[in-house]
Amino acid sequence: MLDILGIPDATSITVAMFAGVAGGLDEVIFRNAAANASATRRLRANAANLTWHDGTAAGRLFYAGGTDVPVADGGTGLSSGTSGGILAFDSTTSLVSSGLLTANALLRGGGAGAAPVALAAATNGQLPIGSTGAAPTIAALTAGTGIAVTNAAGSITLAVSGLPLAVQVFTANGTYTPTTGATVAIVEVIGSGGGGGGYSTGAGQGGSGGGAGGYARLRYASPATQTVTIGAAGTAATSNNTGGNGNTTSFGALVSATGGTGAAAGASTGGSGGVGSSGAFNVAGGGGAGGGATGGFGGLGGAGYFGGGVNVAGSVSGTVAYGAGGTWGGSGSGTSSAGGAGLCVVTEF
Repeated sequence: MLDILGIPDATSITVAMFAGVAGGLDEVIFRNAAANASATRRLRANAANLTWHDGTAAGRLFYAGGTDVPVADGGTGLSSGTSGGILAFDSTTSLVSSGLLTANALLRGGGAGAAPVALAAATNGQLPIGSTGAAPTIAALTAGTGIAVTNAAGSITLAVSGLPLAVQVFTANGTYTPTTGATVAIVEVIGSGGGGGGYSTGAGQGGSGGGAGGYARLRYASPATQTVTIGAAGTAATSNNTGGNGNTTSFGALVSATGGTGAAAGASTGGSGGVGSSGAFNVAGGGGAGGGATGGFGGLGGAGYFGGGVNVAGSVSGTVAYGAGGTWGGSGSGTSSAGGAGLCVVTEF
């Protein structure tokens, strides 16, 4: 036996305390004191457990047989846990393992005494939506009136729908080509107005007003390329002559509106209005007022969907609206005004 503790030779030792080898101390042998360490800085074997006294109390350094180290001693108190789970306090002094947490899922708290749990795994565009007093729900945003929702991996795109994507206005013949992304269009056409009637020099009477062009509106789904024809305005008339007829405005073969008729000189009825056809909403143009008033006054042009012309004291004045009838020719120049030109407006969504 090695006398490394300075124990006198006369001391009787019946059990070896140390085992030494050439390289040094190999093993320390403890007897079972059947009690924990009793004073500061002392080690003692208590059954199969090794205890250490830190000056305040004795604690175990080793728990025999794999006994779980409690939380109070710096352990977890667990021998195993759920694969894919996490540790959680179910009280102030104990830990538990949660259940399996779903891959790629968010966690929600379990509250006092319970481990967190996983929400359902979200698909593209889904979010946790709160519910007072209950677990959140994984759900996608719902599109509302005028709001479109597009979900993708890792993104949500909100867009205002129902507002025009583009507006194409045709005042001359042309070709309509849909704007990229347009799914529906509102097509509006108005025929041109007829020209006003000229002044009658023999009778001293003003001419009649020309008729306004008709109007039509159509909802056009899945728009495609179309030929657009704009009705030319009915021509003005000089003294003693009839104004020219208005002409048809059309959008392909889908929708059209005819022009108003030109008005005659002097005492006569005004030109008749054109008509819209094949639209979901069709409106006839206003007829022109009759001429022939004494003193050289005549009739105003018919009003179209976008307004009418202006006539002041027997002379043409102001701007004629699209599709409106031309005003009468007065005693001054004797010449009436031309009708308003046709128009096509395509509003895309």
